[in-house]
Amino acid sequence: MKISKISKISKISKISKISKISKIIITLVACALYSTSFATENQLDQYRVQINDTDKEIIQLIAKRYEIVKQVGEFKKENNLAIFDPNREAKLKAYHTKLADEYGVSPEIINSVFDIIITHAKTLEV
Repeated sequence: MKISKISKISKISKISKISKISKIIITLVACALYSTSFATENQLDQYRVQINDTDKEIIQLIAKRYEIVKQVGEFKKENNLAIFDPNREAKLKAYHTKLADEYGVSPEIINSVFDIIITHAKTLEV
């Protein structure tokens, strides 16, 4: 609830025809509504912090994956191996789909995300 609504409730309590107990009750209700609103916003902020922390972890893991990919690229160069391995990509797609199902995440979304990650990874292996 916004403070403006609480102000309106407070104005009602200033009307002289309302008993003192009624004014106290109105003020208490206004305070309760304000604290509930604050608690709701505080809870939302806590959720947002958790989302931000999770996003940071995802980015850190992608960076870690790319460092490993660079090592794979060096290995492939040293051993004259092809950068593109369609069998490996098919296995990864099946693995990601299985994990997505296990965790209740859309396999289409997960495969789209990994398509982007893998496409970029190929440029790092060169």
